[in-house]
Amino acid sequence: MKPEDPETLSHELRASLNAIIGFSEALRDGLVGPMSDAQHACVRDILAGGQHMLSVINGIPASSKVESAPAQGAAVMAIAGPARVALVIDDDDRAAGLLRMLLEVEGFTVIRAVSAEDALQLATQQTLALITLDLEMYGINGWQFLQKMRESGDLARAPVVIVSGRSVGNIARSRGAAAALQKPISRAELKTTLADLGLLQVSSAATA
Repeated sequence: MKPEDPETLSHELRASLNAIIGFSEALRDGLVGPMSDAQHACVRDILAGGQHMLSVINGIPASSKVESAPAQGAAVMAIAGPARVALVIDDDDRAAGLLRMLLEVEGFTVIRAVSAEDALQLATQQTLALITLDLEMYGINGWQFLQKMRESGDLARAPVVIVSGRSVGNIARSRGAAAALQKPISRAELKTTLADLGLLQVSSAATA
């Protein structure tokens, strides 16, 4: 069996860590309900193990990893009224489930497409506030989806955030994406991105 190239191997490992770290953070933060002290301790151990594995993949010491800080000058606004709909495009159930959970906490109504073909229909039939896009899917891939959205003029309908195991920030923006997150994503990174896009929902008390 031919060994996978380092970039592909990194992508596959990041995809698995996306679920391990993401759901561990969700449990730690109480997004799925209260836990006992013993359960909290187990989750902390799982999260620490996942973050250590990520630091090994990144080739940097775990002690040098820090929480992502909000970007300077991020446009944060309170959003009220009709439901904000986010379209999650991902054929991986675990990755899509994690994004659904994190986005629903931020006030989005989430719909999902398991293929870019289905997403192209949904993107023109729904009033969307946000699209998250995985790149590696069967059939039309993420890049081809962006190209078709750009050709049809539909990119203006909602910002597209690429969520991928590969580091594609610069090329993603050059092809029409509003932002890119590399798996495994954290709740803090997602909130920062939503803030940058003016999509972070805040309470009226926070804006008083």
